[in-house]
Amino acid sequence: MDARTWVNEFVTWCNMDYLHSAIRFVTPQQLHSGEDVAISKKRKVVYQMPKLANPCRWSGDTRNWNWIPKVSLNPDKFKGRKST
Repeated sequence: MDARTWVNEFVTWCNMDYLHSAIRFVTPQQLHSGEDVAISKKRKVVYQMPKLANPCRWSGDTRNWNWIPKVSLNPDKFKGRKST
């Protein structure tokens, strides 16, 4: 396999299959297509159901499944830098 083929396969996997934790475990494709909103709403309900059924088993909140309005790559790395 040559490098170009490997990179193309990797980028496709990364965008279409890999669930990124920084964007609430959806794929970039789901984020860009808008599917992430419905996925997040469904997950929020799924996580709330067992907590409501047996609240004493939960010491805190469920995972945050709220929609992320803005996504950026390495936001903390570039704080305070002026754009050129």
